[in-house]
Amino acid sequence: MAGLLEVEGELAELSVSRTKDNLEKELEWTKLCKTREDASNEEMKAALNQQAERLFEEIEELTAKNLEKDKREMELVQEIDKLRLRLKKESEKEMIGEARRLEERRKEEENRRRMRFKEEEAAKLKREVEEKRRIRKKAAAEQRRRDEEKGMEEERRREEARNRRRQEEKEYREKLKDEGSSSNSGMRRSYSSPNIARMLEKGPNEDKSPGISTPKFPKFDRAQKPSDIVKRDFAGVWGTTTKPGLTGLRNLGNTCYMNSILQCVSHTLPLSQYFESGRYQEDVNKYSETRGLVAYEFAALMQSLWSNQFKFISPADIKEAVGRIKVEFAGRDQQDSHEFACKLLEWLHEDTNRVQRPSKMPEIDNTTIPEAEACRKFWKAFLDRNQSIIVQLFYGLTKQTTQCLNCRAKSIKFQEFYNLNLFIPNGNSKSSLRDCLARFVQENRIDYTCEKCRKSDGAVQKMDIVKLPPFLIIHLERFYPDEEIFRSGEQKYRKKQNFVNFQLSDLNLGDFVSGTENSYSNFNLYAVSNHFGSLEGGHYTAVCYSKHMKRWYKYDDQDVTSISEGSVQSSAAYILFYSATNASNSLLPLG
Repeated sequence: MAGLLEVEGELAELSVSRTKDNLEKELEWTKLCKTREDASNEEMKAALNQQAERLFEEIEELTAKNLEKDKREMELVQEIDKLRLRLKKESEKEMIGEARRLEERRKEEENRRRMRFKEEEAAKLKREVEEKRRIRKKAAAEQRRRDEEKGMEEERRREEARNRRRQEEKEYREKLKDEGSSSNSGMRRSYSSPNIARMLEKGPNEDKSPGISTPKFPKFDRAQKPSDIVKRDFAGVWGTTTKPGLTGLRNLGNTCYMNSILQCVSHTLPLSQYFESGRYQEDVNKYSETRGLVAYEFAALMQSLWSNQFKFISPADIKEAVGRIKVEFAGRDQQDSHEFACKLLEWLHEDTNRVQRPSKMPEIDNTTIPEAEACRKFWKAFLDRNQSIIVQLFYGLTKQTTQCLNCRAKSIKFQEFYNLNLFIPNGNSKSSLRDCLARFVQENRIDYTCEKCRKSDGAVQKMDIVKLPPFLIIHLERFYPDEEIFRSGEQKYRKKQNFVNFQLSDLNLGDFVSGTENSYSNFNLYAVSNHFGSLEGGHYTAVCYSKHMKRWYKYDDQDVTSISEGSVQSSAAYILFYSATNASNSLLPLG
């Protein structure tokens, strides 16, 4: 830029110099003309004319030179303008580039600021979560301490009561002895009632007096090894009722989901009797995932629930056992009762499966044999590998048929099940269990690429129920993902609050069964797992029918209350437990 200014200065000086020379020549020309006019002699005029001609020629030559210089100056000016334009464009590019660099730096700074904000928010959230966990742990520890103190106090009271009873029995025996051996009394003892003191002195194997029944003494299996006996403390609270199956379960901190399922499963009488009686021990599978741990703890719980002794007990042992296997059940967070029910039945099946190391299910080619034969082959292969109380009671069979819309080729797939998952229509409208079952077995159009014709024209898919189990579990799918929140990368579920009408007795499912392999069609309801509220802040309860009391009871953790039959149905019904009317209360044959 400085070079351009110097060139422009030089051109300006040259122009001024040329103009000055022209003016000087013109002035000299004027003087000569005036001199020529004033000269009187011819020689002077001739000399002046010659000089004038010379000057005119010089002026013309100078004019031509000036024109040439002007032309050159114009070219230089044009070059300068071009140079200025180019410099301007380059300057604009540099400015644009600088502006872009500044914008990029601004964006980088904004991104760094956002990242810092997110990191601060994440750190804050982490601190809040850790604080909540610390508070929960502290509260849980305090609750455990209170429970332990309460248990110790209850044990102390029980021990005092036992000591009092022993003291009273001792005093009573001594009193009876004194009365029986008194020589001063003229009264004779009546033998219409047994002499308790004498009987207590005698052993269980000594002779009995005729017509007198002696109390039965407890018998102990001396062959049982001490290592086989596991001490458990259910922290049971003694109750005044002696009715079977009316014992509640203490809430250990958001464990209502577990309590609800344990009560429902407990009222599956063949199952509870199987574990309560100890028959399960013959079938314990030491190679299962839990090595029989869940079966042992479940059996101990059943024995306490049906002992007719407690108002409520603590399920801490079984919770600790399942928490060791699945970490989600170890803490104090709320969980899904359906997920717990599925895992509990799976663990109990594996723990009592008589086939200790089942092989993998074989692939059955359904295209070369009749459908009925394929069904029987699949079910036999399944039973050959799965022989447990859970399979006997809860397992059924479904058939999925997919038919190509182009070549009409069919693909059939059999699948065992231990609970039916039924879709509930969206919205708040009422529906019935039969509506949900009809939707379960209806045909649906799906996207499909046929393996036979290789066309992607879609297919019609239909699910059929082939075999219903003697004890049917129906899961009403109330929770569904929130699509808007799912798209944002988070996981959030919403709950359908629809009222689903379901029968309490004489539920006929024959219309929904296909084929001739089914043995159970009519069902009665015997338990319901209810869920109130949302998934994050809800509460689970159970409603179970007592065959001993011939009425329904509500199990709300440790509280057990009688309810009317009309209160069983509600929009909170989540999992339904049905038993076939022709199913026996005892163990059923496998298959």
